[in-house]
Amino acid sequence: MGKKNIGKRGLRPDKEYLGIPRKKIPWYPAIDNEKCDACGTCVEFCKLETYSYSADKDEVEVSNPYNCVVGCNGCEDKCPNNAISFPSTGVIDEIREKYGV
Repeated sequence: MGKKNIGKRGLRPDKEYLGIPRKKIPWYPAIDNEKCDACGTCVEFCKLETYSYSADKDEVEVSNPYNCVVGCNGCEDKCPNNAISFPSTGVIDEIREKYGV
């Protein structure tokens, strides 16, 4: 998987994916607030701090979407309420095609 950058809580995402700036790739989770009960499973699972609690801790937010590793969706299956979703992996294919990688 190449070099890994280490941050204060563990692995840190690269600023690029296959030479493509990370912020050009729309790969990150979405939370269905109707289903989410702020249990914090995703906050604890994701060591890259993609998620955080709201100020009053009654909601979980995708506070750092570009910290999410492109192609990773491990937190989706961990959510007991099925409140997390990701785009289709076709998004990654489209970006790779666009940038010729």
